[in-house]
Amino acid sequence: MQQTNKPSVSGIIQGDYLAMLSVMFPIVIWGMYIAIVYFGFLPDSRGSDPINPNGSPFFFYFGIIMVVVGIPLLTWRVKSIQDIFDRGIEVEGQITNIRFYRGRGRVEYAYEYVDKAYRGGNAIRRTRVASQLKVGDQVIIVIDRANPQKAVVRDLYL
Repeated sequence: MQQTNKPSVSGIIQGDYLAMLSVMFPIVIWGMYIAIVYFGFLPDSRGSDPINPNGSPFFFYFGIIMVVVGIPLLTWRVKSIQDIFDRGIEVEGQITNIRFYRGRGRVEYAYEYVDKAYRGGNAIRRTRVASQLKVGDQVIIVIDRANPQKAVVRDLYL
């Protein structure tokens, strides 16, 4: 068992589904707002009624809401994962289930700490590393010593 390096913010955004959503939602909403202001409608509306440029305040205010929600959510998620790496130790674990739907997925794993068995899981993005994981694979799990139920698969965030 050893302490491990802390993952970068970009590593967390790339590997963690919730962190990625907290970044992408504001970007998409602001992109829609800019498209409405610039084009007067959303491009590729495929013959449906274009959005009235007077509707752009909705996207403006919704964009502000997404930023107000997204920044704290991203900050919380990055801090919680980095705290696990700061306070955590590495133990061996095994992938018990992994599934993907489009670009998102879930990995579930089992590990032992202080002679007690634990099971955990995380919502993840389909990355090159995540796509290579298979049920039964032995992986390194980083667990929080103070709360051993908090854990992540190390290689998904580094």
